[in-house]
Amino acid sequence: MKKEYLAHRLRKISSLFQQMFILAVATAVYCSQPACCLSFRVPADQEHTMLKLDVRTKRTVFNLNDIVRLELSLKNDSDRPIYIYKRSIDLGRSASLALWITDATSGKSIPERLIADALPPPPHSKGDFVELLPGHVYESVLAFRLGDFISTPGRYRIGVDYQSPVLRSMNFGLSVWSRNDGIIHSNISEITVKN
Repeated sequence: MKKEYLAHRLRKISSLFQQMFILAVATAVYCSQPACCLSFRVPADQEHTMLKLDVRTKRTVFNLNDIVRLELSLKNDSDRPIYIYKRSIDLGRSASLALWITDATSGKSIPERLIADALPPPPHSKGDFVELLPGHVYESVLAFRLGDFISTPGRYRIGVDYQSPVLRSMNFGLSVWSRNDGIIHSNISEITVKN
């Protein structure tokens, strides 16, 4: 009985170390990519793309422990339908959203305190995509605890970059917005953070 218990615990510990190693490698790869970490992202002017990303909050004043609900609107600004992978609207390079925050006064990027990286499943069928007709909007909410990203009160600018995690080869015959189509930069939302 004792040997079985010890063998079971050893397998669990081994599995945990494997998971920690994979997470460490994924984090190293994630942070070695340009413009992936909050502290290295410099907002660029919005170029004309087929998709437009708008972010907004209902409030502009928050406390450090508040949950921020960023409302995201992805608008098809083209003259043809575009399909968006609906399971990937989350933070992280493996998902589709990169959150960036800068100090509104100095313009400096805020050093990253949390590396968020949701891992959505790969698409399995056409049903994993939502059709965005010309002029139509796909809306979602990104909720996060402000204190996970900001440690001091002040005025901040928040923006989001969208890049589909889906490769063009995984399109199931649809006109999918893919990773190959590039990054879409949102507008900038300014907030004030109090203690």
